[in-house]
Amino acid sequence: MQAASSYPEEATAAFFCDPPWQGGAPRYKIGLSPIDRRAWLQEPASPEDHVRKQTLYASRMNDVVAIQKAAERHVEPFVALLRDHCGELGYPTPASGFGNFADAALWVPDDLCLMVRSGHQYALAAASLCAPSFWTLREKLGQPLIGLHAGHEGLNELLADRMQAVFERLPQDRVLARSNWFLHGPSQLFEPRDRTIDDPNCVEDAVIRSERQTLRRLNADCVIFTIRVRLIPFARILDFPEAAADMAQTIRNLTAAELLAFSLRHRISELLEFLDTSASNARRR
Repeated sequence: MQAASSYPEEATAAFFCDPPWQGGAPRYKIGLSPIDRRAWLQEPASPEDHVRKQTLYASRMNDVVAIQKAAERHVEPFVALLRDHCGELGYPTPASGFGNFADAALWVPDDLCLMVRSGHQYALAAASLCAPSFWTLREKLGQPLIGLHAGHEGLNELLADRMQAVFERLPQDRVLARSNWFLHGPSQLFEPRDRTIDDPNCVEDAVIRSERQTLRRLNADCVIFTIRVRLIPFARILDFPEAAADMAQTIRNLTAAELLAFSLRHRISELLEFLDTSASNARRR
């Protein structure tokens, strides 16, 4: 599995120059912005992505790929849309023998989910999920939006109702994107565990887990939800004092409800001391 230390240096610098918390942005927000359709899925799967996903397909296919009956009629139109997008950008789209949906998920590094209308809600009806952030496909398949955050204190109240409104209003020709971030102990891309991941020995050893998420309507009854997970060594923030100062501001502004969903909430003082020192040391240079 990919460790945080393998994140490319150029991409690490780009992340810290434009982090999700830039300017002390609120920790929990919808934050969806329209993007050009060509920027929907930004890169083809690398050889490492192929190995990572195919290894999971071979060893635990039922844990990472699922298609409910409600999603079956949407699979072919989705694969066709993704093939057209990849073709426009020059990404290869080979058949790999796992089935059309699972094969399509090998074309890009992102996880791919189909959210299908069920009554007045959208439910997770199909997915290729090879980089879950502390949840499993088995427990969430068939769940409506409000159920996807069940078990994470504070998140349902903060996000579910607002996300439902976004899904309802998303027009056919619009692609929306957002990025979030979490701080955890050392972890891998495939983390189908709960949020009690091992603490780092010191906060400097933590890992930033960031998700770039997109929404794109496939048709009147189906929205495509994609998730691109990246792992970045938290210690690299030492080289980016503005990012350190902004993160400290974001953490200081957490509400009581937001704090419940913050994984290192029991180490806030230690975290803020590290961030403040990182920012102030740079100012003295």
